[in-house]
Amino acid sequence: MRPNAKSFEEMDTKWYQYTALSFPADYPIDTWDNTHTGSEKVIEQWNKSGENPNDLKGCKQVVYSNTVKKG
Repeated sequence: MRPNAKSFEEMDTKWYQYTALSFPADYPIDTWDNTHTGSEKVIEQWNKSGENPNDLKGCKQVVYSNTVKKG
C-alpha cells in the first residue's frame, strides 16, 4: 500500500491496519533490534495481546440498544 500523498511526511497518519506497508525506496528505516529505549514496554504490551490496555477505574458503562426497521 502506498499513501496518497506527495511524500510520506505529508500524511496525516502513518499507521494502517494492514499486513504490509510499502515505504518509498529512499525513506530511511531502522530495523528494530530490541535495544531501543522503551522496548520493555512494547514487549509487555505484546505479551498482553487481547487484553484491554486501558485503566477502567472510575469509568461508567453505557449500553444502548435500538432496532432498525426494514426499508
